Formats: sequence, C-alpha cells, structure tokens
Amino acid sequence: MRSLCFFPILLAGVATQSASLSAQCTNAWLPGSGVAGVDGQITAMTMWDRDGAGPQPPLLVLGGKFTVAGRAVAAAIATYEPVTATWATLGGGLSGTFNSELHVRALAVAPNGDLIVGGNFLFADGQPVANIARWNGVSWSGFGNGIGGVVTALTCRPNGDIVAAGDFQVADGVATNRIARWSGTTWSAMGTGPNASIYTAINAVTSLPNGDVIVGGSFISIDGVPANRIARWDGAAWTPLGSGLSGVAYTLLSAPNGDVLVGGMFIDAGGVAATGIARWSGTTWSSIGGGLSNQATAMAWAPNGDLAVGGAFTQAGGNSALRAARWNGTAWSGFGTGLGTFFAPDAVRAVVVLPNGEVVFGGSFAVAGGATVLNLASWSGSAWNPLVPASVGTVEAILGLPNGDVLVGGTFSQLDGVAANRIARWNGSTWAPLGSGVSGTVRKIVRLANGDIVVAGSFQTAGGAPANRIARWDGTTWSPLGSGLAGDVYALVAKPNGELFAGGGFPERVARWNGLQWQPLLPPFASAPAYPVAALELLSDGVLVAAGSLVNFGGSYGVGRWDGVAWTTDPGSQSVSWVVADAEGQLFGISYNSLMRWNGSSWQYLVQLPSSYSGAITALPDGSLVVGQGLLPIQQPAPLHRWTGGVWQSMGSLDGGVVAIGFGSNGDLLVGGSFRRVDNTMSALIARRTTSCPASVRVYASGCTGSGGLAGLAAASLPWLGGSFRSKATGLPAQGLGVSVLGLAPTSVPLSTILSAGLPGCSLATTADLLSLLVPVGGEADFALALPANAALVGGVLHQQVVGLDLDAGGAIVGATASNALAITIGLY
Repeated sequence: MRSLCFFPILLAGVATQSASLSAQCTNAWLPGSGVAGVDGQITAMTMWDRDGAGPQPPLLVLGGKFTVAGRAVAAAIATYEPVTATWATLGGGLSGTFNSELHVRALAVAPNGDLIVGGNFLFADGQPVANIARWNGVSWSGFGNGIGGVVTALTCRPNGDIVAAGDFQVADGVATNRIARWSGTTWSAMGTGPNASIYTAINAVTSLPNGDVIVGGSFISIDGVPANRIARWDGAAWTPLGSGLSGVAYTLLSAPNGDVLVGGMFIDAGGVAATGIARWSGTTWSSIGGGLSNQATAMAWAPNGDLAVGGAFTQAGGNSALRAARWNGTAWSGFGTGLGTFFAPDAVRAVVVLPNGEVVFGGSFAVAGGATVLNLASWSGSAWNPLVPASVGTVEAILGLPNGDVLVGGTFSQLDGVAANRIARWNGSTWAPLGSGVSGTVRKIVRLANGDIVVAGSFQTAGGAPANRIARWDGTTWSPLGSGLAGDVYALVAKPNGELFAGGGFPERVARWNGLQWQPLLPPFASAPAYPVAALELLSDGVLVAAGSLVNFGGSYGVGRWDGVAWTTDPGSQSVSWVVADAEGQLFGISYNSLMRWNGSSWQYLVQLPSSYSGAITALPDGSLVVGQGLLPIQQPAPLHRWTGGVWQSMGSLDGGVVAIGFGSNGDLLVGGSFRRVDNTMSALIARRTTSCPASVRVYASGCTGSGGLAGLAAASLPWLGGSFRSKATGLPAQGLGVSVLGLAPTSVPLSTILSAGLPGCSLATTADLLSLLVPVGGEADFALALPANAALVGGVLHQQVVGLDLDAGGAIVGATASNALAITIGLY
C-alpha cells in the first residue's frame, strides 16, 4: 500500500498532465445590478435621435456630476435607450476637471443631428476640447480650441450656428463676454455681452424658428442695452423683452406658437404678477395660471401640448405639486405626490418627455412618490418609477449555500429591482425575497445542519411576526428563536448539532441557543463595556472564540475562548477586535490597522493592513485572506486587498464601503457593502469576482453496498491551489478501515481482480497512484489533501475513490467495497 511519501511523485504527474494554465488564468468582476438613477446631480437632459430618419430609436442623454448611471459606469454623461432599457456611454467619454469639477451643464442637438455638450471638462475621448464638445454618433471632436470658462447653456440656431453661454471671457482666443457664436468654423462675440459684475450670469439660451436667440439670467443690461434678466438677439443687436423680470431667469422654452416661456425665481414679469413662470407673446408678458410657489428650473412640452415643469416649488396654481407640475392650458396639477421630501433642499434641474409620453425628471432628489430613486425618475402617467431595475440600501451579510445559491442580508429594500426586505436569495440568474423579510438590518446569516436559515441583526419582526433581532427561515415560514436577544447582534455561528452562538450589544454579549432557549455565556457586566462582541469563530475542536473589547475578560483583553465550561483569555489580545479562521484552522485578528496571528500561545503582529480601516475580512478556501475598506461615503475609493502570506495584492477599488466578504460554493468571491461599482464594472451593493481557472469536482462511477451500507464519497471543499481539498467518505464498515485511492486517470477494474474479498459489482474507478489509510468513525471518515502553491498544478486533474475494508478479529480482509469516484480539477483564485 503506497503512502503519502509518494505525494510529490503524484504531483509531478499532475503537473505533467496539466497544461499549466496559471499564466492564462484571469480574475474578473462580473457585471451586476444598477442604481435607481445616477449617483450625483443631473443638470441637463435631452432626447437625441442618433440616426435621424433611420431605424434606431432616440436616446435620452443625461449630463451632470455623476460617475455611474443606471447600469453604466459613466463620467458626467450617459445615454438611456427607452425601448430596450439600455444604459451606455458615448465613446471614451469626458475627462479632466475645470475649476475642480467634471460637470456636464448643457446639452443641445444640432440641425445635422450632432450632440453638443457644454460644461466643465477638458478632454473628450482623450482629445483636448475645453468645456465644449461634439459627438457625431461615432467620435468626439472639439470646437477650435474650445472655450476658456464654464459653459452653462447651449442652443442651436436653424442655420446650424451654435450659441454657448456661461462664465467665460474667451472662446478660442476671441474675446466673448459670457456668450459666443460658432459659425461652423470660428467663434465670434454677440455684442459686448451682459453688464460686468460677478453676479451677472446667463443661465439659459433658446432659439426661435426665425433664428433669433433669447437669453435669460441675472444680468441687468446686455451690450449696453437695459434688459432686466432677459433679452433677444436678432443677429445684429440685443433688445429687451418688455421691462423684463423682477428676478433671475433659469430656464427658457419656445412654444409652438412662437411664444417664449421663462422659468426662474421672480414674482413679476413686465409689471404683471407672475411667480416662478411667465409667458412672453412677442409684445406682452402674462402669468400662467397663478404661477408657482417657488422657482422653476426646467420645462418641456409633452406630445399632447401639456407643459411639464420642474423646480424647487411645492405648489402650482395653488394646488399641491412637489417640485413637478403640469399645465394643460387651463389648470395646474401635480405629478402624483411629487419628488423629494417637503423640507429637503431637493430640486429638479432637467425635464424631458420620452417618445411614449413618459415624463422624465432629473436633478437632486432621493424620493419619487414615496419610492426610493437616485436623482432621476419617470412619470408613467399614473405612477413614479426608476428608469432601471436597481439595488437600494446596503448588503452587510453574505452566505453561499451548498446548492450554489447565495443569501445576502443588509438594509436593502430591493435588489436589481426585486423587492426584498433586507434578506434575499440569488439562484444564479435572479433574486427572490425570503417571504416578506424582516423589519430591520440583517448583519449575519448562518445555515443550520437541517438546511434552515437563521438571520440576525437589529430587526424586531420577521415575516410580520415578532422576532427580536434573530429569526429562523425554514424555506417557507419565518419563526422567532425564543424571546430573541435584548440588543443588536453582530456575530453568529452554528454548530453541526444545531446549537447557535450569538454575539453583539445585548447585556450578556455572548449567548447560546440550545434549541429551546437562550443561555448567557458571559455574566452581566458590572458597567457597560465600550464595545459589543463584533466577531465569533467556531474552531474545529469546538472552542468558541469571541472578539470585541470584552472588558469582563480581565479588562485588557480583546479575545476570549469558551470551551463549553469556562472562558479563558488570549495573551496579547488587548486591541484585537475581530477574528477569522482560515481553512486550516489558523486564527487571524485585526488590531487597529494591523493584521495579527495567533501562534498557539499569544497574538503576534503579522503585517500592517493595506487600508486604515477594515470593514470586513474573510479567509478564502485557498488559505488567503481578503480585506475590504469599511463603510465610507459613496464615491470615496474603498480598496479590496488579498493577503497570500507574503504581500498584499490589490483586487480592485470600490466606490463605497465593504461590509461583508464571502464566497459561493463554486469559489466565486462575493463582496457586499454600500458601493455602486468595482473598478469600471457596474455592480451595486454586491459584486462577484470569478476566475477563468475554477476549481471543480465531478462525481463519476457508482459506489457499491457492503456491511456499512452504500459506500459514498463527497467533496467537502473545492481544490484551490494553495489550499486543501477535503472529502468525506460514508458507508464504510463499522469494523475495518478505509483506503483513499488517488490517481491520475480514471479506470474501471473489478475490485475482485485486485482484492479477492472484493464484493460483486464493486469496481476501482481510478488508477492507484497514491494510497492512504482512513480510520472510520461511525462508518464515516474525513480526508484532507494540501495542494501546494505550485502554478504548474493549475488545471491538473486528480481522481479519488475510497475503498472500504471489512476486517475480521485477526485483521484479515473479509470484504471490500468501493465508493463512487471524484474527478478533482485544481483551480487558481
């Protein structure tokens, strides 16, 4: 019988067999859920028909200050195709900041169909463009050397001229005071511009059918002509529109009959009472239905002739209209319960109407009709909706299930558009809620031996019934675990016998569920401790390790161990606040910004953490550790790093904090938190990283029946390079031994030709290149095989089978059975 001393020879055979795929192995973040809008302010929107009379549907173009839009990673500009609900960017997009901002402020469509973009930016697809650029559907280009300041408004005249306004004095070297005209080849001034003042601005520009240009803003005169905040350019000179406005103009819109509508922050237009919105007929000013309660900042015409208006108002014509209103030619009305919340400084800054009649509002708001959105919402005619199935909230707990499904918990209300109250299941293609979920944050999820799921956190009900911070899901129904716990739960582990251990901020800090009731494992504190129990680990010998500044462990220890009878403390653990065990049972901890390791007698410093605060740490099956930056404001980089025993390796950067790290049964790395993207891959709240060289186990051949029943062999882990492959044999004889057979190739040889005691129907299904003894306990035996970090092994295949040997009192073999076989492909993270 061969022994493990032949293991190097076997590995050499695997390496020879393997194609040494490690050099070709890649790890990639997979696309995931989108967000319910954009992650920053929307300032401008327009509909753009990219192929004119061609078959392609028009696109909604959004500009503003954002980094992600719907399902796309997009810097300040993005497109949405309503028919297929597809989000995209325009070529390589915009880059470079002007005045410390990357911000698209204005959009317009030229008569030839080109999209014109203005704002704060320096490059388009890497080309210098200086605050104004053109997209022709294929590529970006500039307008000469661009504009030497911020562009805040754009319009295109019927003859193809482009008019840009904003905070600038020069356009391609030509002196232009806040407004300039592009003829197709050169920039030119339009008079001497508005009066000189730091408070002077042109906020809006529109063109009339005859080519005249209307501008609105905060100026008092333009080209020396008195014009209170609104004026007209006829191609040669500026003229006022009556006596103008009493306050600032923010938006302009041409009416089908040639009238001009203006919205802004004023109470008077040409001497006529008109709050927030007014109409110029060409000769006189008039109010529109009693006006608005505050400023209007965006307007658009619907196909039926209705006017859609957005701004910062709460009423229109005396009727309730929270930041969004409709004028039907006779009366004002609101859009449902409106946008944003009543007392928040929310505002609508852009409005467009889709070809199907839906009205889209963009700006800075987080609520639409009571539903959570992200600065963008669509009114269908009867209800508010986001433009993309989105994930809303945070993911703070991850558990991979044996069948490949993944459970996640957190604060979320929906994942990828699926309503789920803080707990949901992913089956590989779709999300589904677990009943009606729970009423508060889920921080931990565990699976019991019978398949039931237990979740814990800070909720009070589960499935609508009382469940104090911890509850059980049996696949159909939620139920409480006794009377629950009297404080938030931050840590949870389960024993194979069904016992649960919970740690958190409740008075006992650690408690055990014995199937009937909760039992405290720590005496009540004499005084409240500074921190709750943050982490629990259950070691292979059954010892429970708890961490989190447990002052009752002697006042200066952060880690304690419960052996089932009493607590002991770990020397050197004063500041260790988090613990995690790897696949080999080695214990690691976090102390401030350091990674610690338990050497068997005390905690020792191992290495400095790669980031100042770690929000989560997990040991992967290959023995490496993954550490993520903790909860941070959205759009701040949150790096993810992996420790392989020698160096920290970057695994990507997220735009929000990491709270949970786990892995699926197929070995995929799973990360949860408050982020929207990983590097340049969109994946809101939960991200999945996969490898092109996965580890796998395939079952083949059939076991046969002996004195211990049907002999079986099942994988307990996947064979990752640098980790250990584990399997469990069952159906072994009560009086006898097991033999693990490892081989390089499958075969099919009757067992009786090798062992005379081999039972009929039993076959050896692998070549016998490495044999090792197993001692069954209750007919079962565990097997472990360490896989060294030798890149030549990646992609190599081992075959395993277990032979059961019945022994008589004298040790003679009187029967032999064989299990099914496993084909084990070695993978690389």
